[in-house]
Amino acid sequence: MNAYDQIVFFAVELLALAFLAIGVAKVSFRRLVYLLVYVGAMVLADVVRNVCLRTYGLRSTEYYLTYFVADYFVIVLKYLAVISIFEIVLEDSPLRDIARRAFFLLFAGLAVLSSGLFPHSSPNMFSEFQQNIHFAVVVLTAMLCVTLAHLRVANPQLRMVVYGFGVSAAVQACGAALQLLIARDLITEVTRRLSPLATVIMLGLWCYALLRLPSVEQVSEEAFEDRQTHQAPPLVGALMRLEARG
Repeated sequence: MNAYDQIVFFAVELLALAFLAIGVAKVSFRRLVYLLVYVGAMVLADVVRNVCLRTYGLRSTEYYLTYFVADYFVIVLKYLAVISIFEIVLEDSPLRDIARRAFFLLFAGLAVLSSGLFPHSSPNMFSEFQQNIHFAVVVLTAMLCVTLAHLRVANPQLRMVVYGFGVSAAVQACGAALQLLIARDLITEVTRRLSPLATVIMLGLWCYALLRLPSVEQVSEEAFEDRQTHQAPPLVGALMRLEARG
C-alpha cells in the first residue's frame, strides 16, 4: 500500500467514524438509519479484511473469500440505503408503494439473473450478483437525483445526502467508462484509486450535511408550520407568525 492508498484509506475510516458518531448523537437523523447501518458495515468490513490480511496473507484463500463476502454485504446494504432515501423522498407521493414493489422485484430479478439459470450467466453467481447490484445502485442513484429535482424537495440535509450518493456514483461510473479507452493494466490501477476517492467525497458531504444543514424533521416541521400559517385566515396567520418569533 503506497502513500496515496494509505491517505485515502485513513480518510475513509476517519470520515466514516465521524459520520457514525455524529449520526448517533443527532436523534433527528434516525429516519436515515439505513445510512448509519451501511457506513457501519463499511467500517466493520475494512476491519475484518485487514485482520484477515495480517493473519493469512494477501494471496490466501481466506483473505480472498473474506474480501468478496464483505464487499457483497456492503453493496447490498448500499442498495437498501438508496431505497430508504427513495422512501423519504416519495413519502407524500402515491407512487411510494409502486416504487417499493418495483425495488423488491428488481432485487429479486437480479438474483434470478445471477443464479446461473441462464446460458450467459457467470458460474460464480455471487460475483455476478454483486456486480449487478452495484450497477443497479448506480442507476437508482441517478434516478434518485432526477426524482429529487422533479419533486423539488426543499430539505437541504436530504439533498446533500443524495448529492453524496450522486457524486460517488458519478466518479465510479467514470472509472467504468475509462475501461473502454485505457489499457487493462492501467485502468485497474485507476479504478482501484477512484472507488475509495468516491467514498471519501460521499462521506465528506454526508458529514457536512449532518453538521451544517437542517435535519429532516426540522425542515418537515417548519414546512408544516408554514403550510398551516398560510392556510389560516390573515389575522390568525399573523398571530401565529408573531407567536413563532416570540
